[in-house]
Amino acid sequence: RSVLVLNADFTPLTVCSVERAFMLLYLEKADMVVDIKDKALRSITESFAFPSVVKIKRYVSVPYKGVVLNKQNIFKRDNGSCQYCGTTLFT
Repeated sequence: RSVLVLNADFTPLTVCSVERAFMLLYLEKADMVVDIKDKALRSITESFAFPSVVKIKRYVSVPYKGVVLNKQNIFKRDNGSCQYCGTTLFT
């Protein structure tokens, strides 16, 4: 089972394992947003909620990865039409 990890501003960051998400919650580095009611994480003496979506408490800055400028991406941007002659790629 995998868990969605959200940034502090609720933008998606990554998907991680339930074990990793539980450790983030246990170390108080994240807050639980959504849990699965039918499941629980159990130890000998305690029972914990099963996380489905967690939110990191501190904002993590993710650098923007720009789109690669190549011929295929230009045609996708222009819906398959050539800007020079006006013909379409998919006809």
